[in-house]
Amino acid sequence: MDTGVISGHVYDNSGAAVPNVRVKLKNLASNYSLELATNNAGLYVSPALPTGPYRIDVELTGFQPQARQLTLNLSERLAIDFSLVVGSLNESVTVEAVGPVLQTEDSTISMLRSDREIRELPNNGRLFSEIIRYSPGVVPAHAQRANLAISNVRGSTTNAVNGVDFQDNNFLVDGIQNNENHQGYGVMVFPEIEAIEQYRVATSVPDARFGRPGATVNVAYKSGSNQLHGVLFEFLRNDKLDARNFFAASKSPLRKNQFGGTLGGPIGGKEARTFFFISYEGQRATQGVTSLATVPTPLMRTGDFSELIAARGTRIHDPLTTRANPNGAGLIRDPFANNVIPANRFSVPGRNLLNYYPTPKQVGLAANLLTGDSSTVSTNQGTAKIDRELGGGLARIPALHAGQRRLSPASEPIGTSGNALPQHPSTGNSGSGQLHAHHQSPDSESSPHWGLA
Repeated sequence: MDTGVISGHVYDNSGAAVPNVRVKLKNLASNYSLELATNNAGLYVSPALPTGPYRIDVELTGFQPQARQLTLNLSERLAIDFSLVVGSLNESVTVEAVGPVLQTEDSTISMLRSDREIRELPNNGRLFSEIIRYSPGVVPAHAQRANLAISNVRGSTTNAVNGVDFQDNNFLVDGIQNNENHQGYGVMVFPEIEAIEQYRVATSVPDARFGRPGATVNVAYKSGSNQLHGVLFEFLRNDKLDARNFFAASKSPLRKNQFGGTLGGPIGGKEARTFFFISYEGQRATQGVTSLATVPTPLMRTGDFSELIAARGTRIHDPLTTRANPNGAGLIRDPFANNVIPANRFSVPGRNLLNYYPTPKQVGLAANLLTGDSSTVSTNQGTAKIDRELGGGLARIPALHAGQRRLSPASEPIGTSGNALPQHPSTGNSGSGQLHAHHQSPDSESSPHWGLA
């Protein structure tokens, strides 16, 4: 897990490195502890550690014990050095609090967001991928091709950092790759906002191990601690304070509820060595959609495009009369008489397709169809994780993330209710390390998805 590392040197009061010093690290939230020893250069290095408050105790016979207390944040490499003073181990220990530590282990420029910032920063839709926009050098980007990742139906990840293509961004959950393999446009797991402990965006000089030149977005799930903690939440949006769409005759309805909760704690009391954390988030939304489109007029449906001559001087030419230009280079064609395409020139597939087009409801050749419809969204997703302290360290059962999304999309302008073009919704989730189940129908779509993080 790419969470954090604590390292440092131990010296005596003359500045010489001291080997074989006992260094004890203890996570004050979970009571997880780890013992290390300095090498011949006086260096100690911890393995990857979960984020949280830590106490470091340093002991060696013949020297006074020392202790430091600090907070290890996501993806930090903290260098905490000690200078031992000759004395007895029986002397009392004064715990020294360590403030923010200058990052000397790497040159990456990054921004860390706490769980409070993650919850309270404005975030339309409560998508974790939108928090990156509060980092310097980040701007919204747009794909230059169609057929975006099927996971994008659950949220966009298209943000360019320092001019680098957004496809080069790297998303991680607890240090595990979270990138969608479909064109590199999406992510596999969208963590619930309330389940995120910290969120770090590295925007410049990313570590070579990540392998991408764009931003590195690392998300850390919350973990259970030696105290029981939980939250319940609901966010409500509706049309009461909305303005009417300029083209709509009346205000479009909007009902959106996002709700859920989290719970974490010990299994077996305060001295437990096993901890759990679960999270759930649901969404129920109904939103009115107003669309303005251009559809063929009644005359055009019969092949009569004479209206285009009067309005724009546009003439339609018969492709079957294409021939070489006798007066020069190129090809020439003859226009249809009065801009009318003969009925016998209509193909059967063309007539069938034309039947799906609604008739105009407004006057004019363009912007002549105003429709009002609504879309409904119902989603459920959740996460469960277990942390267990073993004799040799901390074992983490990978977080299990599962979700389901059901969408009844609003009809596009071409295809009003009851007269819609055949739909092929793109939804779901695919990629390495993830189970995927998919079901879809013309009027709704349901996409369960599971993932390990």
